[in-house]
Amino acid sequence: MKKEEVTEYLDDDFLQKLEKANEIRKKESPSIYSLEDSIEILETDEKEEKNKWEEENPTEILDFPVLEEQPKKRLEQEVIEILEEEEIPSNVQKKEITIPEKKEPQAPFYQQNPIPSIPETKSFSPILESSPQIQRKKEAVPPKKMEEEKKTPNKVLQKKRKAKKGPWFLLLGASVAVMIIIGYKVIFWQQDSLKTNKQIESIIQKTVMKELQGDLTDQINLPSASNQAIPYLEVDFQDLIAQNDEVQGWIKVKNTNINYPFVQTADNQFYLKHSFNKTPNSAGWVFADFRNNLKSWDQNTILYAHGRLDNTMFGSLKKVVEKDWYEQEENHWIQISTRTSNSVWQVFSVYTIKPEIYYITPNFETEQEFQTFIDTLTKRSDYDFQVEVNTTDHILTLSSCYNDTLRVVLHAKLVKEEARSE
Repeated sequence: MKKEEVTEYLDDDFLQKLEKANEIRKKESPSIYSLEDSIEILETDEKEEKNKWEEENPTEILDFPVLEEQPKKRLEQEVIEILEEEEIPSNVQKKEITIPEKKEPQAPFYQQNPIPSIPETKSFSPILESSPQIQRKKEAVPPKKMEEEKKTPNKVLQKKRKAKKGPWFLLLGASVAVMIIIGYKVIFWQQDSLKTNKQIESIIQKTVMKELQGDLTDQINLPSASNQAIPYLEVDFQDLIAQNDEVQGWIKVKNTNINYPFVQTADNQFYLKHSFNKTPNSAGWVFADFRNNLKSWDQNTILYAHGRLDNTMFGSLKKVVEKDWYEQEENHWIQISTRTSNSVWQVFSVYTIKPEIYYITPNFETEQEFQTFIDTLTKRSDYDFQVEVNTTDHILTLSSCYNDTLRVVLHAKLVKEEARSE
């Protein structure tokens, strides 16, 4: 380090003090008498400290923290010490200024005084040494096995989780299955309804029907004057027989959609799932009870059909238990045309009931049983039609589904009939 490199950042006041300090030092030590000598000594000390710092901080990336101000500070300290010693009287003991040495960092307590290891001791008893519990403790679990056991869930927990999930999966699966079945039924129900509606339209367009007043001598059981104005319905069955040879007649109920041909076969099951043309169809068709004789009329003649939601077949039969339908007297007359006769029937009872077989009994062994049957049907009615019915009358019964648990039923009696010409 040169003099210029130090003196360029030293002020004049400090240089004067430094010259004075050098003069004092020259007296004490003749070998050191100039500024250059002081700088050289300081530079040597600096190198020693730098080497020492690097030994103590081998991993530090920063350079030795010596800046341009460092020589000045050290010179200032040395000059102050020399000047202070000069001002102190000779009879006073001079104070020695010592820079405390840096203490080496001490190791932690636990490293200075390590805990002595406890010597292993053998079991004091050969019986305990050989016990299963001690043997199990000695058999240490390998670390890898312990890690695998931690990663692998407990089998018992797995079973419990599966058991909890099981019912939910079953419930979800059942719900999906039900939805699929419902969707399947809705689609096929709509398809069958379209087919049925097309067939009804085709039948009505092709069938020839007309109304006839008839003769008063054909009236039965002295009907009231009002029913004399109710005409007969006559249907040409020629085209219908060509489509289905089991067709037996035609029924019309006013202010409902019931205006269809009806059939009869050897059982009461076939036309529940087959249409008029005998093709499979969930809508079915209107059919007469296989036990009935449609030529001479039994004590109770029964017609069945599905209560369709689109009001086809007997779907509109639900109207007969409504007050609006009851209050219109013209609705109380039903027209039927068969291959052998035309007839008019008068309603005397309407109601809903749980499924039973009593009201669909076709004939009775005794007159008393038939009278009890008539009385029962009259009492069941939701409305009082004020129609007298006795054991000489013939009864017509219409039956269909009202909902999932009930049947809707209509009963009427034959009031007039005329034979058809062949």
